[in-house]
Formats: sequence, C-alpha cells, structure tokens
Amino acid sequence: YPLVGLACWLGTLFLAGCSDDTGSLPDQTTEAERIPVTISIGVDDAEDLFTRAEGDDTGDGEDTGEEGGTTPENPDPDPEPNPDPEEPTIPTHTATPFEGDDKVGNDLVVYIMGRDNYTLTYEDFTYEETAHRYVAELPLYRGTYQAYAFANHTGLSLTLPGDIANTPAVDAISLVSEDNGIPMSGEAEWEVNGAGEYEVELVRMVGRMEVTIADERGEGKTGTVQSVTISNLLPAQTNLLREGKGEVTLPYNVDFSEWIWSPTLDGDNKANTSFYLHETKAGEERFDLTVSFEGADNRGVKLANEMIPRNYKFPLNIYIRDYALILNIITEVPPIGGIATPKEQGNYDIHLPEGSTFSVEAKFKKNGEEVTTATSWKYWLDEEDERIQFTEESGETTGTSISFSGITTAQSFGEEKINTMHITVVDPENGKEISFELNFYIRALGDEENTKSLGSVSAEVQPVVVEL
Repeated sequence: YPLVGLACWLGTLFLAGCSDDTGSLPDQTTEAERIPVTISIGVDDAEDLFTRAEGDDTGDGEDTGEEGGTTPENPDPDPEPNPDPEEPTIPTHTATPFEGDDKVGNDLVVYIMGRDNYTLTYEDFTYEETAHRYVAELPLYRGTYQAYAFANHTGLSLTLPGDIANTPAVDAISLVSEDNGIPMSGEAEWEVNGAGEYEVELVRMVGRMEVTIADERGEGKTGTVQSVTISNLLPAQTNLLREGKGEVTLPYNVDFSEWIWSPTLDGDNKANTSFYLHETKAGEERFDLTVSFEGADNRGVKLANEMIPRNYKFPLNIYIRDYALILNIITEVPPIGGIATPKEQGNYDIHLPEGSTFSVEAKFKKNGEEVTTATSWKYWLDEEDERIQFTEESGETTGTSISFSGITTAQSFGEEKINTMHITVVDPENGKEISFELNFYIRALGDEENTKSLGSVSAEVQPVVVEL
C-alpha cells in the first residue's frame, strides 16, 4: 500500500516540524502558506457480484446435478440413503445482515500524512445528510498526501496509525452488529495543488452473501434437502486495508472454514438466508458447493466465481432440478431358431445383444415429467468403432426427442465399454444445456434367446424403457 509520509509520522511524532497529532484542527489564521481544503468522508456503495454455474451463461444461479443442471457423471435412479448424516451447524463467525449497514460510528478517525501529519476524529466533522458524507475544513500545504480512514473499528486490537504500515490481519466479522455497524477502512492519495475537496471513501471490511434455494423437482421427489455446504469459503481474518477495488489478497497463512446451512423450505419449496463474511478467494480449485439430501446421494458443483471481494454483495441462487432421459431402446436378434426373451437394460449403460440391430429414442424428462416442448438436441460419439456401427455418428435436431440406430458385431465383449454417445439437450424453460452420456456394451445372448429349434422365421423385438 502507498505509505508516503508514514516515516515522518512514526519517526518525528514528538519532534518539532510535524504538526499537532492530538486531533485538534490547526489554527487557520496563522498558516498563511496553507491552502484551505475540504476533507470529505463517504461510505463506498456496495457492489453486486453475480454468479453463474459452470457451463451456464444465464447468470441466475448454480445448478447441482439432480438438484440442478450439471448432470452427474453416474445418474442413479435409486440412490442409497446416507448413513447417519451429521447435524449441520452454521459457523459462529458469520453474521446476519441488517438494515443500515452504512452506519459510521463515533470512533471515526482520519490520518493525513504528508508535509505535515494530522489526525481528525469524529468531532472534527460535520455530517451532511443529503450527500451522506462527513466534511471538515483543513488548511494544507501544497504537495502529496496519503489519507487513511477507519470507522467502527473499536475492538480490533489495533494501534493506529502505527499498524497501517504492518497491514495486520483482523477479525472484522466479530464486530459486525446492529449497534456497532460494520468495520470500515479506506485510503486515498491526494495531490493538493489548490483549494478544493479531497475525499476518502470508507469501504466495508466484509462482503455479504445472499443465498436462495428452490426445490423445483415437484411431486414424487427423492430426498428432502438437508443442508447446503460451501467448502473453504470463510477466512478467519482479513487484511486491514484492501488491495484494490474488486481485488482480494488474503492474510498470510489464514485459516478457512466451511459454511453450512440447514434451510427450512416454505410452501413454495424455497428458502433464503444471508450473512456477512470476510473477503475470500478460492485456491487452486473453485469453491465446492454440496447439497445433501435425506435418504439420497449428495450432489454438488463448483461455484463459477473464484473470489468474493469486500464490500460486494454476492447473490447465490441454487435450483434443485431433476433432469433425465427417457430411453426407448429396441433390439432385434436375427432368427437363429428361437424366440428372443425381453431383457432389462441398465440405466445409462446400454448392453446390446451380440449380432443385433438396434434403435434408440431419447426423450427429455425434467422434475419427473416428460418435456413435450420442442427443443434443441445434439449427439456425437467418442470415436468410431466398427464393433458397434451407428448409422449416424453425430447429429443435431429440434424436437421432443432424438433417434439413432445401428448394428453390433456377432461377438460379445462382456464388461468392456465399446463406445459412448454424448447427448446435449436445451431446457426450453431456461435455455440451459444439459449433458448426458450413454455407454454402449455388447453382451452375449442368453440361453433363452438362443435355442436349438430351427422353426423361427422372423426376428423378435425386445422393447425396453428406461426412466430415471
């Protein structure tokens, strides 16, 4: 941070040549060389910080697999219950937001460092309600000055102005309250060349998260929402001064903790909460958000935002949605003297009979209901493999479903995955693109499918419907 003039402040505090440091204003009638200036202290407006999910350009929130739009790698229609889930708690060093978080307390202090050094306190300022600022008149010599302002800081165990040079780490969250307000700090560099107004903006030393969760799965959903967790979100301390607007620099070796929330959903299946937190930044990976369910698997995504600066409001919307495919798969086994018996297919692992032709129709299902509105589809194979020959290896279409077909080689490959078909479909309600994978295998014919009789003259159709 710019610290011009700090050496004078610290090294000549009790020597002639540096002005009175008691907080009183200098006598303007005896300072002919000085320029009358106005010192203005205002509270910086809080900024909005918007988020989006990975791969989501809508800007409206995070989606978490079953509870959102990022489909899990291995969708499971019948997840096992969580064994003995722990009761989540909210960390004690978060605070509930309140109205009037721009309060400036009577511990306001401003240090001005340059040719002379001055300390201005709350009593030296006049509050201008219309402009929402504090002003004081002060004569200054021409030159460069560094100004530092602090408010609502009593209790931070600081020694000011000496600690400005040390840029100590402080626990600002512990002081956030209705009575105390929010700890604030600010700095500015002034080039005083003539009469005018010189300003320092006070910046809240914390950020604020506003979290909303909405369960859109509808009737018949599996598992109620138990908790929301964001890992490594909460630093225990923050630096006294910020690096720059919208930037985050964490204290050295700072400890982190996770944020846990147990939402109580209302009649519209929604809940919201908000809290203050120190400015924070993710490490090598982004913050992990996990939603846990009672009697169902946890699902999670990474937050797209890598940092939350101080003085920013961070709205996070979590949508719980259930996206799936309805697969209609038909396989035909060439007549070899027997009647083929229908076989159950896996969910997204499709085991085709050896030596068969097949067709696949995929329909889109959201929150337990088939989507009947036409939408955009794409599909493509991982790679070309002659063991399963698709009539089309990729394609795009608009409609309520997609279809493709092919043939398999007359040889089983057991548990070896032959190929993967990737499918993306656009949710017509919000424009979000959802991704799925179909893994194809070739299995051996069972005894019931391959008899010794030679009486059959036509193929038998095996209809299979898989729903998640």
